[in-house]
Amino acid sequence: MLIIEGFDHPTMTVADLEFSIQFYEENFDFEVVNKDPESGKTFLRVNDILIALIEKKDFKMPANSENRLTFFVDPEDFSDILDEVEERGLTVVTKNINQRRGESITIKDPDGYFIEIAYPRSKY
Repeated sequence: MLIIEGFDHPTMTVADLEFSIQFYEENFDFEVVNKDPESGKTFLRVNDILIALIEKKDFKMPANSENRLTFFVDPEDFSDILDEVEERGLTVVTKNINQRRGESITIKDPDGYFIEIAYPRSKY
């Protein structure tokens, strides 16, 4: 058995690196923490969440993809987040009530990755 101790980061392929960086900075307060010229990856962090973006100019998300990131939030902040999503002009793809006794919304990032914002945190 391979013994793992935690999860480090997902790597997401994007068509336009700078546009994707801007999306995550402006909407989720991520900050660029490292640009690795050898791998081509740019690492972004907010709180203890780390993601890596790598640019492939002709990248197109497959139409049937279910690739997603799920961020959990405090239940008391959820209605404010809904207002902010609307103010920013982000399109809600799905909205679920009574999911894990909470709520979630799903939007898409510029490359078509689903971004789910939910409470409570999964306890599986």
